[in-house]
Amino acid sequence: MQGNSKNKRERPVRKTEVHLEGEEEWSLTEMSEPGLQRLHKFLTKNLTSLARDLLAVVDATNVNHENICCLNTTVALLVLVRRQIGGDQAVAKALKQIRNGTTTAVRSYSRKIGVCEGGESGQDEEPPHVGPPRHGSEVLVSFRQLLWLWQEYYSHRGRDRLGIEFNSHINFDEWKSLVDLLCADDGSPTSLLSYPAPTPPSPYSREPRPDRLPAFLRNV
Repeated sequence: MQGNSKNKRERPVRKTEVHLEGEEEWSLTEMSEPGLQRLHKFLTKNLTSLARDLLAVVDATNVNHENICCLNTTVALLVLVRRQIGGDQAVAKALKQIRNGTTTAVRSYSRKIGVCEGGESGQDEEPPHVGPPRHGSEVLVSFRQLLWLWQEYYSHRGRDRLGIEFNSHINFDEWKSLVDLLCADDGSPTSLLSYPAPTPPSPYSREPRPDRLPAFLRNV
């Protein structure tokens, strides 16, 4: 029993190499658990197309607590690319493939709101995307806008930072390091934009409205 246990612990980690979208091959550390190997192979083969489609269904105008998982999943995939494949060069390669592709993913939209007279459901607040495939460069511009929201949100919400650490088993510093790299706006291969992104004022920089403060704080 002791010998078998030792052999099991020392089982070598295999590598999976697959051809991806006409570019050079990726090489990811394969998960040893049999139940995760199929998922690993799928992610390895479809990494950039999956990231592109995830980013195409959400943007800065419709992101909410229900679809922010699309953004976080994309960032988590790029964290793993950076960690397991080849650092910043691998991130640059992934961004290049996203930029050079297109997506036909259906854009996320809000649920029906309100009830009209007669009990009929209200109109959709925003219709789903219809039209020609969107180029990857458009998706990356949208990605940059989303990451501004991501930075604003998580830099002020400690409990949510702990939440994505717990759910992903990725330290928040690693998340933030990648996001800062993508948001450098310096035209480098790992930057989403080559120019400073125009951003609105932070919602956290506004003075609180007195009428929303507790009574005992209004005259402090």
